[in-house]
Amino acid sequence: PTASPAVRKAHLETARTLLAVESLALQVLRGSLPPTAGDPVALAYSTTAALVPVLLTIRQAARNKGLERFLAEVEAGGARISLPPLPSTDIADRLAAERAARSYSDALLRQAQDWMAEHDAAQSNPVIVADADRLEAIAATEVSNAFNDERTRAEYAIAEVGREETWFPFFVKVWDATLDSRTCKVCSALDGTKRAWGQNFAGGREPGRVHRNCRCVCSYHVIPIELSYQKRAA
Repeated sequence: PTASPAVRKAHLETARTLLAVESLALQVLRGSLPPTAGDPVALAYSTTAALVPVLLTIRQAARNKGLERFLAEVEAGGARISLPPLPSTDIADRLAAERAARSYSDALLRQAQDWMAEHDAAQSNPVIVADADRLEAIAATEVSNAFNDERTRAEYAIAEVGREETWFPFFVKVWDATLDSRTCKVCSALDGTKRAWGQNFAGGREPGRVHRNCRCVCSYHVIPIELSYQKRAA
């Protein structure tokens, strides 16, 4: 069935929220970088140390917004659900933050190596400049991953406790890709694909994780019927 105006509005707000969090994350990342001068090895260490806590904060904010939009989409579809306690992702978040911070530091070290290959290292320290493209990629990737991860965790938690409920089969999820000239063929092909909650998309792919800078998101729908929250008869 055609989505109601309330559902369409909820999904549009989800896309806007994700873009707003990404934009804010990029501003925060740019403002958190240490001075790009001096010993490149020491600079790499200080950059990693500075970025990890910032990335943790960014991921937590994205997770909170992801869950907020998940509940808003479900409510717009005419259902109210109570989420069970979800397992902590502290370790996963820390690992992701460390990985992203180290990827940026590694980019700075590669700059130093390239510089020293062309200059006399005894003359001065390598000139290191901020890698704007990599920062943009980190902001987009980490926010999108955390945003979608929290929504997926909520989905699978509800799927686990709701499989015996009569209402559960009427919850579906839809792959939403940003369709423009930058959208890859894989994401374009998956756009609009529907699955029941708790089921994987084709090939086990997840929105936001097809490639770096993936801008896809999973939207959640409730088929507009009268819902019954009674247990199925044994």
